[in-house]
Amino acid sequence: MPPKTAVERIGKKVGGFANLSRICGVHTSTASNWNRPAGARNGRGGAIPDRYFPLIVRWFAQRGKRLRRGELING
Repeated sequence: MPPKTAVERIGKKVGGFANLSRICGVHTSTASNWNRPAGARNGRGGAIPDRYFPLIVRWFAQRGKRLRRGELING
């Protein structure tokens, strides 16, 4: 079953929430909380805050990895 949220998709591509948190410069629990339901405490419903997009895009570019259009957003 393919990942449903942006956090799950990107997390899988970079090797998990721990690596996603390192890329974004946040604590591991912060990246993990992004995947919590939007109504939950600190939850974002699987959305990655857009201020971290440039860091993620740069990480992919530096490694020659492919990041498809729309992978950073839910949907």
